[in-house]
Amino acid sequence: MSPKCYSDCRQGISGWSKCFIGVFLLFCLSLGVSEKSLGYVLQAEQIVPFMAANASKFKTLVITQFTQQEKGDSTKGLSSEIFREKIWMQAPGRFHSRVLNEDRVRPEVPDVTFRRLLLANSSESSMQLLMEMGINLEAVAFTRIDGNIAYRIGDAAPDSPKILIEKERFLPLQLKYWSIGDRAGALVEVTFKDYREVDKGWYPFEITHTSERWPNEAYTILTILPNTPFDPSVFSSPMSGPTSDQSPVGEKGLSNEERLKRIIQKFEDRYQ
Repeated sequence: MSPKCYSDCRQGISGWSKCFIGVFLLFCLSLGVSEKSLGYVLQAEQIVPFMAANASKFKTLVITQFTQQEKGDSTKGLSSEIFREKIWMQAPGRFHSRVLNEDRVRPEVPDVTFRRLLLANSSESSMQLLMEMGINLEAVAFTRIDGNIAYRIGDAAPDSPKILIEKERFLPLQLKYWSIGDRAGALVEVTFKDYREVDKGWYPFEITHTSERWPNEAYTILTILPNTPFDPSVFSSPMSGPTSDQSPVGEKGLSNEERLKRIIQKFEDRYQ
């Protein structure tokens, strides 16, 4: 083989080697991508205010929705029922439900604490509510849900209370919490989808609610009226259907109050 041919072969092999090494390195890097590589992880006291701002305009809401309710279990079989429902909400936590089908009466309203996060709240009250749901505000990491990058506030264990908040718009995508005031301590899981802009805020038009305590329900919003005046007696009238009057979360325990103050103090000390 002539020197020129030998040199050309070496250059060709060298070029292929460099190309192979480059592809191999890219492949290794792609395998190494993890939650830690998604950037700086904000703390709960930084994330929650952005989330609360998305619903800060919603002092009251009047919603008409389709409710799909599933009853039964794997042994007895599942039955599904769909009815039209109207709900009234007032910040920080008043709720009333009325079934619009004339031949249908809702026997029980499931835990609706999750709806308080979709109404006007201060950052402090939102954080207090998350703590009362059993969510560990000091555990924060990146995760993925339905192809979206999200902040996870709460412990990583599957059955641990937590909230997943979309990284881009700070919208809650999934929430797991211990039902407040339920003696059985039911774990509730709620997913939020199809967010739409409503009166300078955001609201999910598809919500699913699952737990072992109540029948599984899925809500599809038909109409939503923000900040519409209505008679507040709707929350106390016994003739207009089931009512869930959830008053503001108070100081249920000194430990929660002290923990919230400690978290806020950490935030202030860190950024002074």
